[in-house]
Amino acid sequence: MGDSVLLDTLEILRKTGSKIPEQVWENVDNAILDALLPQMKVGNERPCEELDFKKYLLNIGSKLKAITLIFQQIVKNLGCDEFHGNKRISKNHAVYLLLLCGEHSSDDMWTTEETVRYSEELMSLLCKLWSCKFISQMLIGDESRDEYFGLFSAVLLSLRPKLQKNTWKTYPAAVSCYQWLLFQVKVTKQFVFACILTFVPKVLSCS
Repeated sequence: MGDSVLLDTLEILRKTGSKIPEQVWENVDNAILDALLPQMKVGNERPCEELDFKKYLLNIGSKLKAITLIFQQIVKNLGCDEFHGNKRISKNHAVYLLLLCGEHSSDDMWTTEETVRYSEELMSLLCKLWSCKFISQMLIGDESRDEYFGLFSAVLLSLRPKLQKNTWKTYPAAVSCYQWLLFQVKVTKQFVFACILTFVPKVLSCS
């Protein structure tokens, strides 16, 4: 997200109050998709190395900072300081943000201390917008609120094209995100097993 788009988006948010315009969500989606690690075609020839991510690392910190600033303002506008009430973010927007947070959830060749820190803050903001306390509740549902299905399968479906037999080596961040997702839901029962059997890439299940 360019500086001008960031400033325009923040200005729109400051003027609109609790009603978030669709243009803001469109800008947010574009910014998130632009921040995801692109396909690393060199992965088909050899394992990726630190130098392969040099260009990506040049501005990923500023991209995540911009996304975080916007979500901070969205949460402020909507008054989402308490973990209760209705969800304030759509399924699709939440899935996009989960993908980005998953890619920057831990130390790796395409992450920095800064991006991991922003990822953690974005997860906290996302929980407020989804009206839950933990990412795991967002992924698998909250039985206390009679929610038995979360976003786990939706996120896996979004990841699936990047984790096919002929693509997974070129999307290392997607693999990392997939592993992070499994860790978040490791305490679940039949639901997780059903999702894994349905969506897990054969190449990963056999590795």
